[in-house]
Order: sequence, then structure tokens, then C-alpha cells
Amino acid sequence: MTLYCLIFMSLQAQPGQAVRGDPELANNPDGEVVPEDPYLFPRMRFRQYEVKDRSKTIKEPGPDTSDFPNSPYTLPAGRFYVEMTPFTWTGQTSTNPSAYNFQALYRYGLTDYWEFRVYTQGLQVDMATGQTPQYVGFNPITFDMKIHLQEEIKEWFIPALGLEAFIQTDFGSKELSNGVQPGLSLLANHSIGEKWNLNWNVGLVGGWAGDEYITYTTTYQVSLSREITDNLSFFVHGYVNDAALPQYVSPISGGNSNAMVLGGGFLWTPLDRVALWGQAGAGVNNPAPDTLFYLGTAFAF
Repeated sequence: MTLYCLIFMSLQAQPGQAVRGDPELANNPDGEVVPEDPYLFPRMRFRQYEVKDRSKTIKEPGPDTSDFPNSPYTLPAGRFYVEMTPFTWTGQTSTNPSAYNFQALYRYGLTDYWEFRVYTQGLQVDMATGQTPQYVGFNPITFDMKIHLQEEIKEWFIPALGLEAFIQTDFGSKELSNGVQPGLSLLANHSIGEKWNLNWNVGLVGGWAGDEYITYTTTYQVSLSREITDNLSFFVHGYVNDAALPQYVSPISGGNSNAMVLGGGFLWTPLDRVALWGQAGAGVNNPAPDTLFYLGTAFAF
């Protein structure tokens, strides 16, 4: 055991050695940063670095509801975002009518790496179809928590990682509620070069099958964005079964398992604390909504 400890200690960073991601620990006695060893394999552990930008800006970490996946990055402690999508149009599916929604997401940084969130699809208007009249109601509230786990290691194409867990409650109109529904998602983000960004999520969402038992369905989301200017970017994105939060089609209660939607849109930040975005998409298979449009805005506080 003593021999093992001596070997382990000898492998640790000594003064003057490079430590990946920790330049402050890589200083030699003269105070100069020693270049990193390009052959040193990155430490495969969750590591959260100091947040450098604490300004009230919408650009970092950016809004979550502008595209289908959610970012693994969280708000710094004390920061607050309000994200609203006042116009969301979801075309009809094989089981659901066309609908209008006013969605909202509220985000607050509890710590630099823990974020508390409250989300709702908000006001919903189901359009009349055949013998079914128009219906107006309010969707239930979802309580959500997001954790930023790991910074990106670009040279090894290891993404930034986050974890999100939410509970959709019954606090809404009876016709739009379907019991307490849990959800869990792994969030990942790759920066590609200077202008491209790849964001993807894999999730597990619960829903009640009748009143007897809960069934879980996997969801997938991906977005590829290209920065045009410092304030404008375009993206293409898609989802299978639903977006990162239960926004459009319920995989269980709606009977639309394996619904797939593809689309594209833009994200514009005309002011440092204000963002605007829009998207147009369509379903590529029968269970998915035939069209999907939305326009949204976000504010940083």
C-alpha cells in the first residue's frame, strides 16, 4: 500500500508541470505558464471551472427555448432569465388537432452550476375539428433543475455535459393534465471551429398509460448552428418524440411515439440583454405534427 501511494504521488503534477484546464497550477517558479503536454490524456472526471463572465447578458449561456435541445450550461449564481414564446403553432397530428400556445420558461442560478427552472406551455387553444369544438385551457407547470457537469475538452472532442431533471405537475386545466410526469435528460454541446456549434440531448420522459401505470419513452434532440455575426446565428434542428422540455407533442398521452420533426431558424440578440428567435419546421412521419412554427424572446436580469 505504501509503495502504491509513493507511485501515485510521483505521477501528480509537480511545480512547473502542465495541468490541462488549470493554467494557474502550471506555473513554474518564475511565474510563467508552461505549455500543456499534447500527449497528456485529459482527466476524465467532472470538473467545473470558475465562471468568468458574471454580467447580465443573454449571450452567455444563451436562451434554451430557441431550439429543440437544451444547453448543458447554466446561469451563474444570482442571474435570472425570462424566456417567452408568445406564438407557437403546432399543426395537427393523427390524434391531436392544430393548437396555439404561449409558452414560458423562468431560469434562476442557485449556484454557478445549479439552475432552478419553472416551465409551462401556458395558454393553449385547440382548434375545432369535425365534431370537436374549440378548446381553451392552461397547461400544467413543470419544475425543473439543471446541473452543469463538465467543461468541453476540444482537442479530444469531449463535449460540455449537463444533466436536467424535471417534474410536470397537475397544476393546470384538467383536460390538459395527465398526472405527474417525470423526465431526465443528458445534455451535451460541441463547439466546432470558431463559428459552428453542435448541441444534442438524450432524454427519458414518463407518462401515464391510462390510470394504472407510468410508461417511459426516450426523446432525442439535436441542433447545428452557425454564427453569422456576433449577434446573429442560424440553426437547423430536429427532435424525435418531443423537444427537451414537453413542448409540442406528449409521447405517451398523445399517442404519438416516434414522432419526428425537422426545421430551421435564427437567433438574434439586438441588445446585450435581449434575444429574439424564430423557427419553421414540419413533421417527417405520420405521428408528427404536419407543421411547427414559433417566435420567441428572452430577457436577462
